[in-house]
Amino acid sequence: VRDIAIDESSVSAKLTGLLANTEYTVIFEYPDGNSSSSKQISFKTLESFAPEITVSGISTPTATRKRLDFSLNVSDVSGICTVTKIALWMDGAVLKTLELKETYTFADINIYGKYSLKVYYEYDLCDGNGKVSKTQNFDFEPYTVYLPEPSISSATIGNNYVQFMLNITGNSLTGNIEKIEFYDGEKLMGSSPVSGSYSFYGLKPLKKYTVRVYFCYDVGDGISKGTTYKDLSIGTQSEGLAVSDGFVTGVGTNKDKVLYINMPIKNADPLAASYSGAFSGNTNITAVYMGSGVTSIRPSTSDRYEYYDWGIAQYSFKGCTNLKTVVLPNTITAILANTFRDCTSLETITIPENVLAIMSYAFTGTGIKYVYVHEALDDLRANAFSNDCILLYEGEKAHENWQKGWDTYRQVIYNVAGVENVGGTAYAVLKDGSKVSLDVPYVEPNNDIPMPDIKPEPNVELKNVKYGEKTLSFDCLLFKNDLATAEIQKLELYLGDKPIETAGAGASYSFASLPHDAIYTAKIYVSYKLTGSSTEAPQTLVITKECIQQSEGLK
Repeated sequence: VRDIAIDESSVSAKLTGLLANTEYTVIFEYPDGNSSSSKQISFKTLESFAPEITVSGISTPTATRKRLDFSLNVSDVSGICTVTKIALWMDGAVLKTLELKETYTFADINIYGKYSLKVYYEYDLCDGNGKVSKTQNFDFEPYTVYLPEPSISSATIGNNYVQFMLNITGNSLTGNIEKIEFYDGEKLMGSSPVSGSYSFYGLKPLKKYTVRVYFCYDVGDGISKGTTYKDLSIGTQSEGLAVSDGFVTGVGTNKDKVLYINMPIKNADPLAASYSGAFSGNTNITAVYMGSGVTSIRPSTSDRYEYYDWGIAQYSFKGCTNLKTVVLPNTITAILANTFRDCTSLETITIPENVLAIMSYAFTGTGIKYVYVHEALDDLRANAFSNDCILLYEGEKAHENWQKGWDTYRQVIYNVAGVENVGGTAYAVLKDGSKVSLDVPYVEPNNDIPMPDIKPEPNVELKNVKYGEKTLSFDCLLFKNDLATAEIQKLELYLGDKPIETAGAGASYSFASLPHDAIYTAKIYVSYKLTGSSTEAPQTLVITKECIQQSEGLK
């Protein structure tokens, strides 16, 4: 490979520029008397390792900590690496060039910028290929910023009014509501400054409205606060809840607390768009009647079977603890999970013969002690009814599609033709005419509720009644239905038989300087006219409501 010049006075030699991981032989020649002698020494150079560049101790920015910290580590066991440049990039552009050191800290940075570190370096492995130049990239996960999100809560919905509160949340970001506007389509109905709750009256029944929430926020980018808005939907309920067309977006009852439905309900509830519980938790409802026009109540599009498209969606009436009567039409083919769960007052249910599926927990937590199901039922899930419920089945044996666990019911009786009342005790009547005592009280099935003959007369309720020592205020909510148009004409306030105040048409009333500790009567004069009648004169209805003023000593 080369000759090595020898200085007779030197005792060592240094050879450079050799290849790594290579075997060499050094031949020493020297005089030996009248001749020359030689000696060989063999050795192998060490293997050369490429350097490794790593980053550790990473601390990325957050909304409350606008810093980026990390440590740069250069592992160079062969001592062959030279770092030529270090640069910090943000969003595809060079932010700054850095000097080589162990740790780095950057403060007051854009918290949602996409940062990366680029390290430029070179090395020679002494393998004959010469010098190598490389760039190592390290990407830092940016802080994900979500704008504050407004939402509606604590909503009270009537057929011509809505009351609600607003919440605004974000991920460590500050967000503040500035104002709200209320729209009917593109028409501005009203606006409101920031307050604890919001109310809008004089609305149309069975209609969807838009609440536009303006809010400001600070994403911590060191620039400034931003302002934006979001539209939220809220709807009014049906007048009297006797629904024949349109859609239901609110929850409520008529004055008899009976919910009448004669239509499919497929809209998304604007107060809980991802939740199937159209009437869940409504403790006002005592009875639900569904006419033959009902094929579904908010079915879930992710359910497996096609017949779910004609079913009652999960959680629809869950927790309606005062619900005692449910009448289902033959147009329903499925009752999904948790539909009537925890309806503690429900003691009887007639399952229509076209129902093909009853899902898990559909009737658990109810007072139903026995239930009769038809042979057409081919999908009965475990725990569809409470474990103490007796299952009376029309067929000879369990259907092959019934989920394992259906036999966890207290008792299953086959070949049942019906149920009979014998001295107050329920008996299963079998197809051969024999009877089997169920040892539980007989409950009369209540499946004869007719669709209501809704009266045209409107009604008025007093809401938000507030008493002071000598003051009285309240809102008048007018309830009517499609059979008539109606409006409040005037209001008279009586103390005993004596009228003491008179007010004109309005939705809110306030009275001052009243004698304390007294019983007052509000007479509301309502004018109404039958829908479609062009000749009949408007009729006047006087509705009387009682208010009790508080005592002067109640301080």
